Amino acid sequence: MPHRSLRPTLLTALAALSLVAPLAATPAFAEEGDDLEIPATTIQLQGTSTLTGSLSITPEGAVSVDTSGGLTVDSQCVPSLITACLGAASGADPFAPPMNVITVSNGLFSGDADAAPALGWILEEGQDVLAALYDLPADGRIGVHASDELRGYLLTRILDILDRSLYGVELTTNEQTTLDWLNATLLASDRKTAQYAVDEFDAFRAAECGYTPPAAPSTVTDPVGLPSEVVAWCARRHTILESAFVYTPPQPTADAFRAWGVYRNAAELGVDRMTPEVGESMARVYRAAGALSGFAVAGGAAGVASAAVGSALTAGGTSTVATVMGGIFPHAVRAGTLAAVGAGAGAAIAGAVISAIVVTIVGSIQVAEYEQVGTDLRDDLADAKKATDPFDLASIRDDYAGLDLREGMTPANLPPYRSAVSTARIVELITSLTSTYDSGVRIPDGVALWSDNATTDQDYRFLVMDGSTPHVEDSITVPNGAGQSTIRFSRGWLVVDSGAGERPELDFNYVDNAGRDTLAARAPAGAGLTAPDGGFSLTREGPDAALEATRSNTLNFIRDDGTSVSVALVPPETSAVSGVRPSVVGPLTPDRTHVLRPNPVDDQGQFDGLHETGFDYTWTVKRIDRVTRAWVEVLPATTSYDVRFRPTEVGDHRASVLMHDTDPSDGTVPDAWGVVDFKVKPATPVLESSLLDGGDPDLRLDLQVSAPVPSNNYKVEVKWPKKTSGAPGGTTVIDDLSCVQTSPSSCAAPLQQVQHTLAADTDLTDDVEVKITDAYGSEVRKRIPIDDPVRPTFAPPQPLSSTQSGTVAFSPGGIAVEVPVAYPGANPNYELARLVRGNGGGAPGFQLIDPADGVARAGFPLPGGAGNLSVREDPATGEWVVDLHSVPGISAIGSITIPLAVVAGGMQATIPLTVQIVPSSHDRYRAALATAHEPLAVLDAVPDLVPYVMGGRSEWGDYAGDLCVKVEFVSFPAEPGEQCGPIADFLDDAGKLEAVPFAELSAVGVRNGLFRVSTWLATEGDRTDTTPTEFSFYLEGFEDPEPTGPTITDFAWDDTARLLTFTLTPSSPDVPLTGSECSIDGSETSCPEWADGRWSGADLEPGPHTFALIVVDQSGSTGRAEFEFTVAETEPPTPPTIGGFAWNNAARVLTFTVTPSSPGAPIAEYECALDGASVPCPDAASGRWSAAGVAAGAHVFRLTATDAAGAEATAEHPFTVTAPPSPGPIATIVAAVVAFIRALLRRWF
Repeated sequence: MPHRSLRPTLLTALAALSLVAPLAATPAFAEEGDDLEIPATTIQLQGTSTLTGSLSITPEGAVSVDTSGGLTVDSQCVPSLITACLGAASGADPFAPPMNVITVSNGLFSGDADAAPALGWILEEGQDVLAALYDLPADGRIGVHASDELRGYLLTRILDILDRSLYGVELTTNEQTTLDWLNATLLASDRKTAQYAVDEFDAFRAAECGYTPPAAPSTVTDPVGLPSEVVAWCARRHTILESAFVYTPPQPTADAFRAWGVYRNAAELGVDRMTPEVGESMARVYRAAGALSGFAVAGGAAGVASAAVGSALTAGGTSTVATVMGGIFPHAVRAGTLAAVGAGAGAAIAGAVISAIVVTIVGSIQVAEYEQVGTDLRDDLADAKKATDPFDLASIRDDYAGLDLREGMTPANLPPYRSAVSTARIVELITSLTSTYDSGVRIPDGVALWSDNATTDQDYRFLVMDGSTPHVEDSITVPNGAGQSTIRFSRGWLVVDSGAGERPELDFNYVDNAGRDTLAARAPAGAGLTAPDGGFSLTREGPDAALEATRSNTLNFIRDDGTSVSVALVPPETSAVSGVRPSVVGPLTPDRTHVLRPNPVDDQGQFDGLHETGFDYTWTVKRIDRVTRAWVEVLPATTSYDVRFRPTEVGDHRASVLMHDTDPSDGTVPDAWGVVDFKVKPATPVLESSLLDGGDPDLRLDLQVSAPVPSNNYKVEVKWPKKTSGAPGGTTVIDDLSCVQTSPSSCAAPLQQVQHTLAADTDLTDDVEVKITDAYGSEVRKRIPIDDPVRPTFAPPQPLSSTQSGTVAFSPGGIAVEVPVAYPGANPNYELARLVRGNGGGAPGFQLIDPADGVARAGFPLPGGAGNLSVREDPATGEWVVDLHSVPGISAIGSITIPLAVVAGGMQATIPLTVQIVPSSHDRYRAALATAHEPLAVLDAVPDLVPYVMGGRSEWGDYAGDLCVKVEFVSFPAEPGEQCGPIADFLDDAGKLEAVPFAELSAVGVRNGLFRVSTWLATEGDRTDTTPTEFSFYLEGFEDPEPTGPTITDFAWDDTARLLTFTLTPSSPDVPLTGSECSIDGSETSCPEWADGRWSGADLEPGPHTFALIVVDQSGSTGRAEFEFTVAETEPPTPPTIGGFAWNNAARVLTFTVTPSSPGAPIAEYECALDGASVPCPDAASGRWSAAGVAAGAHVFRLTATDAAGAEATAEHPFTVTAPPSPGPIATIVAAVVAFIRALLRRWF
């Protein structure tokens, strides 16, 4: 009688889905209104390089397999022009106990609808892979008892997809969906974790000693808690010295807040509520991933569901198993792959995995470490918001361009997604999505055996060769390094007991006869095995901790008593009889027609198609209920050769067929069962959308929905961008959108137009999110950015100058500003962003929208005294700039976040702005004054001003240097009073800080006028900010005492002479003046003629000035006075005039005229040059210059004249020196006679 499914001998791979002569034919038995058309299709199947086969589908829905090429085709669903699922023969009723099981996929993705289309296809592929790789029956137990292996396959396949993306291999639609989902999920997790870290930081700042950090996941052995300094600070009574410091409690580091953000994210995923068994399951995922790679390599890469899968598992050969899997986890975890994983070992491995998870997201957000915790965390958040690739593949993709897949990938050179922390994130995600969540706790997968689990002659058994006569045993006992394991088979599965009870497994650990930890699984025949009934796939740790995979006909080990044992497999007893391999053909979506065919096979397992008559075929179709987890009948028992039915629900379905011989004339064939499993999935709708964004607050979203089903109803949810505060921005819902039939197999919904008005504080860096769902669980999401080019955009600001004490951090996701309080002389203006106009036109110029009232204006004040925002045009570039003017006082310390909204020509853009007022940059210590009054207040009494130390970090301890205070009378200069010393010098007898001793330090006592009190830290260092903090106030209401010292009166300024005069009057003729101090504009200056009542201002620049004078008499009394005056602007002197040049060639003389600008400015100096070289000109004052001796030719004479006022004039004159003509003979004789006569006359007379 038929007894079991046809036993596969190789992994099945659909390496090339080549269609052979597809024919668009209408089935001959199509019913009226039928929506199913099946093209005749042949799909080529590829196993190893020498084994081939094909699967054919007829227009009637019949499926047949050609195995003449040696390829055994296992149960699987093959997607092509239409999906065909091929089943297997079954030895019993497939719905009879104990096989009423469900798969892990039934509990998948309840918390993440996007995960279903991204991971569901891999899970289905994985079940086919495991069934073929481990030679398992197609009865649904894979999803229950191989859940860890399925998760391992998910991990392996995801890493393979990342490899393909990195190396530039074109991805399939499903692979791209998975990659997009993974990126989006990890980026969202990064953003959540970064936001949680900021939230925890803000919560700590608000609650201080009342703050409690989030709990760590239960599997974390070394959780991050409050630093001991914080706990101690909050718990103890403050000492006298501590009362001198009014800073906040010691603050945890940025890394601590990041860890707490990870804990919150883990809580959301349910990782904090995993049982120890689930933690062990996470470790087994790593074990399974290593095993899958090893067994697939040992199997010779026979393939599974596509060429991609074979490559994913084998990674190019045995030598690269370590490359693909070795970098995923540390050696201790990798060794656990090969050693027995009991409760203790599993917990240890899980601890290593969970520990990696805790640091995963902190490590994945690549940011520079700054000193300021708040700025650090907000930078994390800004980086996370603008990130588009969680693994930063774009930055390394060029390094892999042109290489073969995984070429150059070594354990020492792995891409970032194959690191331990990145893989831990994926394992965490997979485990969270595929484990059951019950009453707030993630519970482990079931391990209980099916009730009918005895080993029979229908199971594999063992041929034991131990020195005695070879004999067959139902089970064997092998050493596993930590004890012993008992191994047997039941209904096609391994059953392993390693000391904690029997559980179904796909593989087992043992120590081989060479003492090596080995992972073993049953291997089908072929691919290097000489045994006709198969043998074992073995994975061991080889040199350099690499995993090595082989196949062996036997299992070899040494018993505890030293006996060497060799074990081979004994196959089940079989009977060669005919049976059925049922199939289902259709789109595998609800409300669509599907064809069930029995596909009889002969006694060789070949599809013969000869049994359509003479037999009854009774069909039953059931579905697993997701809630009750029980089989629900969807098609009552129906007797027909082929059946058409329409599933009404999604989920896992099973069709069984009983083949019963009704014609005993040719002999009676025993009843034969067949079963085919298939998953009905919701038809994915197609969403086309267009956002009409005119740049103003009014948006319109046009939506068009269609689907590959005759009709359906959808729910549409449009989530609008959130507020800058993080509050929701509103949701628009269309509850019942009808998709109207447009063809036998498709529908379309009417165009939907959804309108929305953006609030002034909308975060326009957020997207519009559209979600479409139906009653079957189908879901499509789409994010649409608000980025119409008509809108203005924000661009980075110009760098800060050295005069600015704060910082500005700009990113597309937000702007963060940090401003220290009360920095005297610092530039208070911070450029936050440059504004770029959109192309929407409109009036030029920008305005800011005040979040207080929504009105657009040029500027507005920030709450809490943080400063003022304004917008202006940069005259140098023509760009518009957003500025912050901030001169915050100590009372403004804290943080605010507002929407920075700009509008230009009616077009709006918004970005979050955070302004943080801090005591000092980099958390440094700084001195401050505590007072109850506002700066520049007018008071009738001296206020209490108490100096203290703010800022610092808990790990630095208390400030141990000196503190200084100073009191100045600003109304006129006076010697300030100053006190410096350790903190203890400023404490009273009770150990409390005292107010500044004003009367002692004021040089003028208490009197009317403007006073300034300053305090600063006098001990310099990296942790100390020595910048003074100042407080100024006016005193009024005091009567000034009558002067008793000398007086200074009658100030007068002579602008022409640049001379200041005054009158000094001693308090008594008997008390002479003995000294003075002078200052101009607050700076000390010399005044040697003070006793004569004179001071020279010859060097003063034009403009207003203040002169202050203090004189002291013999008794020590002083007189003080100030005088304000203005130095007038003076016109520059007029230079002299040079002209009248004339050249006398015969006389060799150049004449000219030099005319002074005025009688009071005579010429004081002449300078002459000939042809650029200086020459003497002693007769220049007479307007003459002698050129005697100048060579013939062209020359240039230059004259510079400078008058007594310093005015200067220069002029040049070109001239030519000509030689006299040569004399003739007569002239020469005459000249000689004349010269002779002259000589005689001189001699005689």
